[in-house]
Amino acid sequence: PYRHPSKVPRCSLMSEQQRLLSARKVIELLAVSERTFYRLKHDPGFPKPIRIRRCIRYRLEDVEKFIQSHQRAR
Repeated sequence: PYRHPSKVPRCSLMSEQQRLLSARKVIELLAVSERTFYRLKHDPGFPKPIRIRRCIRYRLEDVEKFIQSHQRAR
């Protein structure tokens, strides 16, 4: 559905510009369940979240590095 630009949360506009991902997008990228994602967040190598106002985002490059490091570990 169409949303007027003033009605779109600022954090979603910023995330598109800076290649930042929401938790839902990270879950899709990792192809894991929501429960596994929240478990992975406690892994010391997991990307640190970025807080933009009330939004939590993850850098795409950090998530990709995490994926690569876990593929090598297998």
